[in-house]
Amino acid sequence: MAAQSIGQGLTLLYPLPEETETESPSTVKVFRESIIFIHGLGGGPQKTWKYFDTVQQDITADSEPGKKKSWRARLKNKSPNTSGSASGSKAIYWSADLLPSAVPMAKIWTYGYNANVVGGSFQNINKNGILQHGNDFMVKVERGLKNDLPIIFVAHGLGGLVVKRSMKRMQSDLNPRYKQLLHRIQAVVFCGTPHRGSDTAARVGLVINLVAMAFMDTHSKLLSDLRVDSKILDLIQEDFMKLLYERPIRIHSFQEGRGLTGVKGLHNKVVDDFSSKLGWPRETLETIDADHREMVKKLGVKDISDVLTALEEELVKDSQKSETG
Repeated sequence: MAAQSIGQGLTLLYPLPEETETESPSTVKVFRESIIFIHGLGGGPQKTWKYFDTVQQDITADSEPGKKKSWRARLKNKSPNTSGSASGSKAIYWSADLLPSAVPMAKIWTYGYNANVVGGSFQNINKNGILQHGNDFMVKVERGLKNDLPIIFVAHGLGGLVVKRSMKRMQSDLNPRYKQLLHRIQAVVFCGTPHRGSDTAARVGLVINLVAMAFMDTHSKLLSDLRVDSKILDLIQEDFMKLLYERPIRIHSFQEGRGLTGVKGLHNKVVDDFSSKLGWPRETLETIDADHREMVKKLGVKDISDVLTALEEELVKDSQKSETG
């Protein structure tokens, strides 16, 4: 999967079609949930969750030896993509290559949209803002997930705002299919999402950080949605908090533990601790010892996978109770 090019929209990472075609009726897997990854500004459905490494990483420290061998064998047999990497390194697309061993009962998806707001000579800039991206996300997820499985979102940066806006649209839309989709959502794992700014200065600082990190076009619609005079950030936050009080779900927010290095003018955290905290009383807060970019790559794999494993275990228990009750 690491060498495969993934475009916009919803893409199934696990199980692959060829894996399900070879299963016999007696070995068909039972899936308990769908996990959907959504990237942030300047990211992509593959590159946000990919890193290069020479050492394979075990994200299931408590797994049985056989389970470890299984995913190591999968990685070993893959053709490495060494583009842009040091000699001998391997591209690890961890949400596809490693995560299935941690959540074997999950269907794993990635979602792509045009969040590149730096245009080149041969590249068109997508002028869609957060509101439009949220609507598109809602429509594509409802169309792509034709089952009744519970849903878990894993969102990085701006992707968290797209998820929040999308869930509000599900709640208010007149089409009952979208309300049914909303009721399937069990949890959201936010990773460095800018939920709010404490004051005007904090808002300005947040925008400057995002610009410095992604080298963004400051006239783009996505960036204006985060400006002080836009009010969009407040609107999305207020709507989502109201939604949570009406329909509580699990919220796990990861905060970046380090400032970003190597970017001129930016040495602090891209999204500070106040902004990356949703403020929901039942929210679980946790720090990943990495900067904004790296928190969803190698340094964040174990922590994010552990949360998803715990969520799957809860869903399995709930399903067993309903089946026996």
